[in-house]
Amino acid sequence: MTQGACPICNGAVFEESRFCKQHHRARIRVETAFEKWKSAYGDQLDMNAFLERILQLPETGLKAKEVIHFVLEEETS
Repeated sequence: MTQGACPICNGAVFEESRFCKQHHRARIRVETAFEKWKSAYGDQLDMNAFLERILQLPETGLKAKEVIHFVLEEETS
Protein backbone atom coordinates (compact mmCIF):
# COMPACT_ATOMS: atom_id res chain seq x y z
CA MET A 1 0.00 0.00 0.00
CA THR A 2 1.39 3.37 -0.96
CA GLN A 3 1.12 6.49 1.16
CA GLY A 4 -2.18 8.22 0.51
CA ALA A 5 -3.95 5.01 -0.47
CA CYS A 6 -7.17 3.58 0.93
CA PRO A 7 -6.22 0.81 3.39
CA ILE A 8 -9.10 -1.33 2.10
CA CYS A 9 -8.73 -1.18 -1.70
CA ASN A 10 -5.50 0.77 -2.21
CA GLY A 11 -7.44 3.42 -4.18
CA ALA A 12 -6.76 7.13 -3.97
CA VAL A 13 -7.87 8.68 -0.70
CA PHE A 14 -10.81 11.07 -0.66
CA GLU A 15 -10.12 14.59 0.64
CA GLU A 16 -9.19 14.43 4.33
CA SER A 17 -10.33 10.82 4.76
CA ARG A 18 -8.04 7.83 5.10
CA PHE A 19 -10.35 5.95 2.71
CA CYS A 20 -11.22 6.23 -0.97
CA LYS A 21 -14.45 8.04 -1.82
CA GLN A 22 -16.61 4.88 -1.86
CA HIS A 23 -15.25 3.49 1.41
CA HIS A 24 -15.40 6.94 3.01
CA ARG A 25 -19.10 7.20 2.15
CA ALA A 26 -19.71 3.67 3.40
CA ARG A 27 -17.94 4.49 6.69
CA ILE A 28 -20.11 7.60 7.16
CA ARG A 29 -23.27 5.58 6.49
CA VAL A 30 -22.22 2.87 8.94
CA GLU A 31 -21.48 5.46 11.65
CA THR A 32 -24.80 7.23 11.01
CA ALA A 33 -26.69 3.94 11.15
CA PHE A 34 -24.95 3.04 14.41
CA GLU A 35 -26.10 6.27 16.04
CA LYS A 36 -29.70 5.56 14.97
CA TRP A 37 -29.59 1.95 16.14
CA LYS A 38 -27.93 2.92 19.43
CA SER A 39 -30.67 5.46 20.08
CA ALA A 40 -33.35 2.90 19.22
CA TYR A 41 -31.79 0.40 21.64
CA GLY A 42 -31.71 2.96 24.45
CA ASP A 43 -27.92 3.34 24.28
CA GLN A 44 -27.55 -0.36 25.14
CA LEU A 45 -25.80 -1.32 21.90
CA ASP A 46 -22.04 -1.17 21.45
CA MET A 47 -20.29 -0.65 18.13
CA ASN A 48 -18.90 -4.17 17.80
CA ALA A 49 -22.27 -5.80 18.43
CA PHE A 50 -23.82 -3.46 15.87
CA LEU A 51 -21.15 -4.21 13.28
CA GLU A 52 -21.49 -7.96 13.75
CA ARG A 53 -25.25 -7.66 13.43
CA ILE A 54 -25.32 -5.60 10.23
CA LEU A 55 -22.72 -7.86 8.62
CA GLN A 56 -25.40 -10.57 8.69
CA LEU A 57 -28.03 -8.44 6.95
CA PRO A 58 -28.44 -9.18 3.24
CA GLU A 59 -29.21 -5.53 2.52
CA THR A 60 -25.82 -4.36 3.83
CA GLY A 61 -23.82 -3.29 0.80
CA LEU A 62 -20.44 -4.62 -0.28
CA LYS A 63 -18.52 -1.42 0.50
CA ALA A 64 -20.11 -1.21 3.94
CA LYS A 65 -19.16 -4.83 4.62
CA GLU A 66 -15.59 -4.12 3.52
CA VAL A 67 -15.44 -1.16 5.91
CA ILE A 68 -16.90 -3.24 8.74
CA HIS A 69 -14.38 -6.04 8.21
CA PHE A 70 -11.58 -3.48 8.17
CA VAL A 71 -12.77 -1.82 11.40
CA LEU A 72 -13.18 -5.15 13.19
CA GLU A 73 -9.75 -6.37 12.06
CA GLU A 74 -8.16 -3.05 13.04
CA GLU A 75 -9.58 -3.32 16.55
CA THR A 76 -8.18 -6.82 17.06
CA SER A 77 -4.66 -5.88 15.91
